[in-house]
Amino acid sequence: MDGRMGTEDWTITETFSIACDKVSAHLQLDCCPSHSVLTCQGKNLMVHCVTDPSQTPLHLTGHHGHVSAVSFGKRRDPIMLCSASEDYVIAWDVERCYKRAREGAVPSGTVIGTLLGKVVHISFCPLDKRVSACSGSKMYILNSKKEEVLAVLKGHLGPVTASVFFPWDPNVLVSISEDRTFKVWDVTKEEILYHSAVLSGVPLLSVYVTEDGKQLITGSSDGQIWQHAVLDDYKCRLVTRLDLHNIAEKQRRIQDSQAQHATGISANPTGDDVTVETGKPVLGIFTFRPSPFSAHAEERYKPTALLITVHLSPCRDGSCVWIASSDGLYLVNLASSELLMALLFRDYPDLSFTLAGSLAISQTDCGMRCVATALFEPRMALWDIVLPGGLDHLCSRLDKALGPRQELSVLPR
Repeated sequence: MDGRMGTEDWTITETFSIACDKVSAHLQLDCCPSHSVLTCQGKNLMVHCVTDPSQTPLHLTGHHGHVSAVSFGKRRDPIMLCSASEDYVIAWDVERCYKRAREGAVPSGTVIGTLLGKVVHISFCPLDKRVSACSGSKMYILNSKKEEVLAVLKGHLGPVTASVFFPWDPNVLVSISEDRTFKVWDVTKEEILYHSAVLSGVPLLSVYVTEDGKQLITGSSDGQIWQHAVLDDYKCRLVTRLDLHNIAEKQRRIQDSQAQHATGISANPTGDDVTVETGKPVLGIFTFRPSPFSAHAEERYKPTALLITVHLSPCRDGSCVWIASSDGLYLVNLASSELLMALLFRDYPDLSFTLAGSLAISQTDCGMRCVATALFEPRMALWDIVLPGGLDHLCSRLDKALGPRQELSVLPR
């Protein structure tokens, strides 16, 4: 691409904002296609049904200490939610909690862990049967249905910052740490299948495993991104290394050059109004995919042949991911190391804050939903990010900008 795709037609609307009793910049938040969750008064949870905004938020109580991590399950029926503080790790059946609230009863969850220390990250396995809770340099593998520690994984030399299960194998998990390495674990045997070298001079903050491409992506607090291919024996091979600040700066220079060429005027002829760039920590890595059954999924069936020709694009082959940083969301094509677009929070002055300490996003038909905490203020918010025409329209625009697509012939089932 010759420059970053414009975001003039995107809108970010703040649908809810709440003040906190203290700055919660590094609180793990989460949202799913149907719900989002915030903390309330530090110890309680407030669940919003984003598909039905008229529904009263669900209030969940049970923690005695400040909640430090929340995460939704992977399955949609039932929708599970897990929350952690220094006293308890609690699993909640969201629909069951709504039902009890409608009946006038107090919604309750199941305590699945007690006194595990400060849990900074939790995640469900693909079947929602187990939960990984990161506390200190250990990961506790918990039964999501009852209080039972199934395994304790130890091996990192520093505090573990996050862990996620592999989407295609619920018995395998990857963890990242302030020791600047990642490790792949066999959960049932409590064994390390692969451990990386030291990747960076700063802690690793985020990790993501693609569902279909078997790619493992990690990000650090200084904006470095590593993409590893996961081999059949769970060994990992480095494919790409990116610097978020560098690729963003490169695209900015390209845009300035294009503007100068078009107008004959330098983008900053006097040198005034120089913008001081903040660091770009990788707070999260999220999938970017249009609807799998949309008209954009161009499939050409040949009635006289046994093969179906499927047109592949970076939007559909897992090459594109959203990188969340404190100042915005960046859509990156990992295959080409290109920044496709940047959605900067400072461009939307109606937001209650424009620097995030933590955030999570979930895709919708017309864009994304985002839950975020402020970096320097005791506040968190829910944002609706909308693109006219939806993500399919964006993917179509990206395909045209990225050029011809590859073709893959596959046998039909």
